[in-house]
Order: sequence, then C-alpha cells, then structure tokens
Amino acid sequence: MINKLEDKQSLALAIVSFMYFHRDPLSIFCSPNANTGEMDMPLWLCKETGTLTCRNQKSVLFKGKDNVLALPITVVPAQTLAARHDLTGIEGRKSFTFDLLKFVLTYWWSEPHKLEAIGLGTDELENLKKNLGEPKFTYRGKLMAQDVLENVVMPILLEGMPKEASTPVVLH
Repeated sequence: MINKLEDKQSLALAIVSFMYFHRDPLSIFCSPNANTGEMDMPLWLCKETGTLTCRNQKSVLFKGKDNVLALPITVVPAQTLAARHDLTGIEGRKSFTFDLLKFVLTYWWSEPHKLEAIGLGTDELENLKKNLGEPKFTYRGKLMAQDVLENVVMPILLEGMPKEASTPVVLH
C-alpha cells in the first residue's frame, strides 16, 4: 500500500511513523508557547537515507549541513488538544499522544505543501520511500511503516466514514 501513496502522503507517513516509533514522542516537541499554548515540532530529513530526526537526537547519519533538510515546523495547538484529556492518568496521556499523531497526520496529509519549495526533489523522495519500506529496529522490536499505515493512519483517515468507503478514495 505504501507504493500507492503520493509524495506528500509518503512524507506524512514518514513523520507519523517517526513519532509512533519514538521512545518518547512528546520529547520531539519544543516547549509550549505560554501565550498561545502551541508547540513546535522541528524535524530534519537526511537527504541520502530518507531518515528523519528531531532536535533532541544527534545522528551520525547527518554528517554535514548539505546532507540535511530542515522540514517546515509543524505548529501543534497543544493546549487545545490537552484540554480534552485528563493528563494525570496513563490513558489520558495516551489519548493526548494519539491526538497529537492525528493532528500531525492531518496537517501533513492534507495541507498543500509544495515539496519542491521545501527542498524535496525526486532523489530525496525516492530515498524517503525506500526508507519507509525498511524495518526499524527499536526497543519495542521490529517495526514497519506499513503497520503504522494500516493500524494508525488509515483508521484516522477513515474515521467517521461509512464502512463502504473505499481506500482508493484516500490514496490517489
């Protein structure tokens, strides 16, 4: 199913997978702005490998500045999302994290980002898509972006749609 994704959708899947696979997904975000209640999520893409990293990670894959592409910062309305949950309990924090995933997915999946304008050319997108097809070995074991697509992304995208709605409506 990954090979049916548009370039923009592949980037969205890579970002959501990065968040989903991350040991502490909330650490990806910068501290909230006290005035607006928004958090920034800065991410960088290694052009050669198609790998993402956040500001808190130091990666040996990102050797030089020419090899790294800063993606546009995703601004998340954290205070608004947090107000919907009881963050004192585990379930509330899980629900909040899921809402963050949902917000980021919707933002990158549906916004009219001009990939060329942010520096994503054919080679970088090819590397990103290749990276999506490879397993990630984490503290939770072997993880695949395909699993995130099927178990996280598609349920979010199809949420509220009738059961007879078909996937090709979403995947062009």
